[in-house]
Amino acid sequence: NDLIHYSEVQSNNLVGIVNAGLALGHNMPSAGRPNIQKWDGSSWTEETQLTVGCSYGNSVAGTQNAAVSAGGRNGSHFETTKTVEYNGTSGYAAADMPTGYASLGVAGTQNDSYFWAGDEYNPVGVANCDSLNYNGTTWATGATTLRNHLDGVSAGTANAALAAGGKYIVGSGDHGGYVCVEEYNGTAWYNVNNLNVAQRGPGGDGSQSSAFAVGK
Repeated sequence: NDLIHYSEVQSNNLVGIVNAGLALGHNMPSAGRPNIQKWDGSSWTEETQLTVGCSYGNSVAGTQNAAVSAGGRNGSHFETTKTVEYNGTSGYAAADMPTGYASLGVAGTQNDSYFWAGDEYNPVGVANCDSLNYNGTTWATGATTLRNHLDGVSAGTANAALAAGGKYIVGSGDHGGYVCVEEYNGTAWYNVNNLNVAQRGPGGDGSQSSAFAVGK
């Protein structure tokens, strides 16, 4: 069944399992309040919008009833530092990220999550290889990725993550995909076998050793 309404839902702001999913995304960045839609295996239900801020381009870790959303863009397209936790019923503001990011890769749980290699500055199109750990209370700087994976596939856990594909950035203009794949062991990133086909903006999921990518 379709989503109840259009939303800025991408691979990195969907979490859960096949019978208990959560889409925490936004289609009106100027409003600053993302939509929450839950999946029960056959249909979607719409929860009350969050009353705390985060916006489109956010990334989400966790489960249907214990999620954390970080980053995104505000109505002026600037990256935000906002962090929001969701307990299955309501959302509440958590500790801000030290720097604003959008479209980060993400893996892990609400209280042990890892975010990496997103879009850092306005205007859209300036990428980075930064990463951050979130322990449910505070943020800490993590290991840099070997290359940017903006809008790539994310999979795994906070200490066994996978980043695949992503976008070549050409100023603020168009961008193409690439095949680079990296794994993270809790300390550093390292290259592994490339994707068979270059991809940008794909969906994907799984664990570090059993993941999939689908998209363009």
